[in-house]
Amino acid sequence: MPESAIRTSALAGHVDAGVHGASPAEGPGVTLREVLPAALCQINGAPAEAELARELEAFGLRGEPAPRRAWTGEDLSLLWSGPGQWLAVSHAVERGDLLGSLREALAGSDATVTDLGHARTVVRIAGPRAADVLAGGCPLDLEAMAPGASATSVFGHLTVHLHRIDGTGFDLYVFRSFGLALWEHLLEGALEYGCRVEAAAGA
Repeated sequence: MPESAIRTSALAGHVDAGVHGASPAEGPGVTLREVLPAALCQINGAPAEAELARELEAFGLRGEPAPRRAWTGEDLSLLWSGPGQWLAVSHAVERGDLLGSLREALAGSDATVTDLGHARTVVRIAGPRAADVLAGGCPLDLEAMAPGASATSVFGHLTVHLHRIDGTGFDLYVFRSFGLALWEHLLEGALEYGCRVEAAAGA
């Protein structure tokens, strides 16, 4: 693989795995790690939800696409990011394969698909105090966000795409150039609850 095609994390050399901050009796209240998707693409100008479901039927996504929700399957998730906009995330399909497959499936529509493989940093914050950390910098009503919710917002001064993956876990997508700033902001906010930092991995 050409050197220019090798992805280097924006957090490389900045992640100190282990437990940091407070030491509550029940253990760290927050876990932080970088998530490394195999592929990440942006869909713009997607057709309305019913037509999108027909166009992408072969991808095996469960249920129906809906605003402010993630549409998930075994190998692919589509995260709603605005009208006609979806962030396609896969931890199983390589980025070239996903880009080509999505473009082929949506060829009959006005949608465009762009590879974001090098352009985003993804950080997962989880644990019983994860929402408390996020509430310190994010204006969304996190308690009202059910698992599967997907929204674009801010955390501090950074624009983020937030996906609630389950009851206590959130994935935050940010422009790669702001990846370290996001990581440091989250870590600083988590120290009062105790923070377990884990090595980067897939989902």
